[in-house]
Amino acid sequence: MRKDMPYKLYDIIPSQQTMYFLLKYSIHKQVVQIPLCVTVRENLDIDILKKAFVEEIKRNDALRIRFVKADKQIKQYFLPEYVPEDIPVMHFGSTVLRDEYFQKDAQKPVKLFKSVPYRFVIFTLPDGSTGMYMNVSHLVTDAIGGVLFFSDLLGVYKALKNGTDMPEPLTSYEEYIQTEFSYLANEKKHGRDKDWYIHYWKDNGRLFYAGIHGHDLLDKARKKDPDITVPAAYDPIHDKADVIKKEVSKELTEKIYAYCREHTVPPEVMFLYGERAHASKVNYRAPDILNMLMCSRRATLTSKRVGGCLAQPLQLRTSHEETETFAQAVDKLSACRNSLVRHMNFPYLEARGLQQEIQHLSAMQGPSCLMFSWLPVTYAAKESGIDFDFTAYCMGRYVMPLYVFAVPNPKDGGTDFYYMRRSNFIKTEHIDLLHKNMISALEKGIANPDMTVGQLLDELEDFPWQK
Repeated sequence: MRKDMPYKLYDIIPSQQTMYFLLKYSIHKQVVQIPLCVTVRENLDIDILKKAFVEEIKRNDALRIRFVKADKQIKQYFLPEYVPEDIPVMHFGSTVLRDEYFQKDAQKPVKLFKSVPYRFVIFTLPDGSTGMYMNVSHLVTDAIGGVLFFSDLLGVYKALKNGTDMPEPLTSYEEYIQTEFSYLANEKKHGRDKDWYIHYWKDNGRLFYAGIHGHDLLDKARKKDPDITVPAAYDPIHDKADVIKKEVSKELTEKIYAYCREHTVPPEVMFLYGERAHASKVNYRAPDILNMLMCSRRATLTSKRVGGCLAQPLQLRTSHEETETFAQAVDKLSACRNSLVRHMNFPYLEARGLQQEIQHLSAMQGPSCLMFSWLPVTYAAKESGIDFDFTAYCMGRYVMPLYVFAVPNPKDGGTDFYYMRRSNFIKTEHIDLLHKNMISALEKGIANPDMTVGQLLDELEDFPWQK
């Protein structure tokens, strides 16, 4: 251990280990950072907002995490206090200029060692709006933790401005990670989850890669190996990425929420089902598909108020026979999600390692074409008592073919979809048909839940070059 370190050193927890693994083995180091922006539709007092940020650092100990190497291993510690020397304030002449500036910043790596592992900027716009931008290492926080940060910061601002009570205190991340260490030390619990994952990968046969781009990659790989079912889709070298933004209407969004309430299904399952329906359609109507769902491990009331990185990719594998109804297929996908959540303490890297071992996959062979995230930012706006608009930027690099995250749009009541694609592999026409088929599957399925999977697939479109 480092003798020159006056603070207690901790191992990084499994959620952070996943992010550090990606960082360590990626050529372009911006792949593991989160550039987020919120814009408040009112003129905030900049001086009070600066004070609120300093106060938020006191409340949110994840913002006081620093990283070092000790005995050739990454460690983290928590500063007892930190006051930034300077909080930049920028005045943009338009949202276009704002987005151009922050998009460039989003592609600049955030330093993990010997530095503050995030960048924070306050800005104003000509219409009187005030905003905040943060580009933060994924080892410091996940996306939900980032939304919590902005929500709590605005709540602190409101309290300072009005002279009212501060928001409910946040849960200490330093204290929370002790529960992670306790789980890892509990051989019985860890072993039980490991056994569950062994059966998860063994009991349902070989995995199948169903790319949203169609079966071209699989067909090419089968020319060399006719028996292959999972080609090499990951690429840490040719990883240039950009974002395509699309929308789901208010009308359909409301129908999705109504279906979720009636059938006790989370919105992310609905959206993910629509996207897997497309993947099935363009891949020989494959029934057995695996997609990734990025979840937050904030499962308790206490943990819902903790910042930091608690992200956990869940690998949802379900097989849908064409005789099943839409309602049955959605329920099956939801049940799979719930089962994985019950075993969410098991580290993702271990689960992936078991998958590779049992399914005989290399590091570049991933059975999922996409990762999906659901960011309910409207709830955060309600908690802070201040309405804000959300904007995400692209890091410019991504190893997987596609990352999709959906965000409620408080302005029009719809849902914004951000498709971050590896642009040399996922083309615009792939995203166009994916989004179209997703909307079509959800519209038709919600209108007629007894419609069979086969009937639904008949209604979806395939790529013209595959017909």
